[in-house]
Amino acid sequence: MDPIYSCFLKERVFRITNTRSIVKRTSLTKKDHLHPHCLLPTEYMVPILSAENEMDAQFLKQQFPDLFEDTTLDNIQSGVEYSFFGKIVSIDAPEPTTIAGRQTKQVITISDAMHYRGRLILWDNQTVLTSLMRKNDSIAIRMPYLSFEAVAETGVLQMEYGSATCIFLIPADVTKEVEAMTSLATQAHSNSAIWADMPRDENGMTDLEWYPEPLDFSNLPAEAYNITLLGTIVFILDNDTEIASSRAQTRHGVRIKNKTGICDVTLWSECATAASKLEVGHVVLFERLATYRNETGHLFVIGSPEHNSQIRNVSKCFGILSSPAISSQSSIQQISQATHGLFYCFAVISGWPCSQSFESTSLVHTSCRKPVMELDDMPFCSRCSNYVDSTEYAFNMTIRLDDGTGSLTCLLLDATATKVLQSRTTVLHFAALSPDMRTDILSDIVGTHVLCAITVYTQANQVYFRVDEIDIKPNIMWQIKHLSNQIQHLPSP
Repeated sequence: MDPIYSCFLKERVFRITNTRSIVKRTSLTKKDHLHPHCLLPTEYMVPILSAENEMDAQFLKQQFPDLFEDTTLDNIQSGVEYSFFGKIVSIDAPEPTTIAGRQTKQVITISDAMHYRGRLILWDNQTVLTSLMRKNDSIAIRMPYLSFEAVAETGVLQMEYGSATCIFLIPADVTKEVEAMTSLATQAHSNSAIWADMPRDENGMTDLEWYPEPLDFSNLPAEAYNITLLGTIVFILDNDTEIASSRAQTRHGVRIKNKTGICDVTLWSECATAASKLEVGHVVLFERLATYRNETGHLFVIGSPEHNSQIRNVSKCFGILSSPAISSQSSIQQISQATHGLFYCFAVISGWPCSQSFESTSLVHTSCRKPVMELDDMPFCSRCSNYVDSTEYAFNMTIRLDDGTGSLTCLLLDATATKVLQSRTTVLHFAALSPDMRTDILSDIVGTHVLCAITVYTQANQVYFRVDEIDIKPNIMWQIKHLSNQIQHLPSP
């Protein structure tokens, strides 16, 4: 190793992607010296610098002196090499591309010291680099690839990650952001107008990623992003496609509710597609939402791939269901008296409700898992508001659960119902069986111990009970011990 780099690399922190490391051979052959320890290719790793470190600060000053506005077409054509330093303004969502030899494109927008903008374009496997950085981080780009079209768009330099390119990252000081958001949360308790004094970036937006407390649905801040909301779905609008950016975009509206109020969330594109699988009554966690207020003063809450919005279905989280340290179990008697909520219980499948059809199969849209109907001799999905070409059979069933405190009739949909079959048959095969043969298969399920996540919700003044997640092989001995401990703490008669 060149001695000039020894101090620079000493105790240096690197962020790497989940790619395979390159290591030295373990065999003791004469060719070992040909396979020394190697660093990953630079598009899979980022060295971390610190603005407070004197050596790092000197390195940045000497090696990254260029500004975006200084880049000229003549210099690019003559082979002048540039190195830039700036702040990450935004990281776009990956998107497919029609360029020959390329599949995926992702853009990082950067602002330099003079507030000129540049775009670093990543292709295909290079896009994993964005998992190592976030908005407001500072980034140093050494020798990006600049084509003749790099300065074609006025005011925005186009850069690519070339074979000679190397990136250094200076992460934003998270502790300062946490302190600012904690102070904001403290003031919000005593002042409902505190949102007017929020710290904002150059685009007039506030980053609430580190806001430490749940937000009040009735008093959400405007012009903010990285918002997290937790609530129960009370209504889902079918797809209302809108033409935006010269292409049709899927759009779903979801209304959620918690103890602070009601919030309407508009979801776009891939986020809307993910939301199409949700059901009324699901407890959902929305991450990285954004808000804005229109000319009339109405506040909109949106989720989109551009904001990297995520939807977590808490009701179908198997990890919570199977972890006694997280989920608090309720009895059937308690659940049967509820009108809404998410409950966990350990019970036995005791049978089916009398005088009811306790199982059914239907054709569903593969993407959203909602039933389709025939319209103009073609399958039509009302949830997606479109004709579909990908369908398959889904299986629903109604069962009775019993835990000794009472019994409860519950609905199981699609994958949850299929899980109860325990691989006895496929859904397609099950749909083709006679009613008697179906009954024989389902009769084998009676007596099965299950651990359930039960959603209770009310529609049109009718209370419904739906099993959204189920563990058909719970730790029965632990459950018996848990029930025994509960019985021991019951008051004596």
